[in-house]
Amino acid sequence: MVVTSEPGIYIAGKFGVRIEDTVVVGKYDCESLTKANKDYVVV
Repeated sequence: MVVTSEPGIYIAGKFGVRIEDTVVVGKYDCESLTKANKDYVVV
């Protein structure tokens, strides 16, 4: 089964951020398909 986890934070009238991960869930384990870097970045 493939699922996504999409936690986010939204400040009304200001901004929002969501981090999306796609994960394969097996009978005994799971594997993240998302390989993007998740280091904190100030833009």
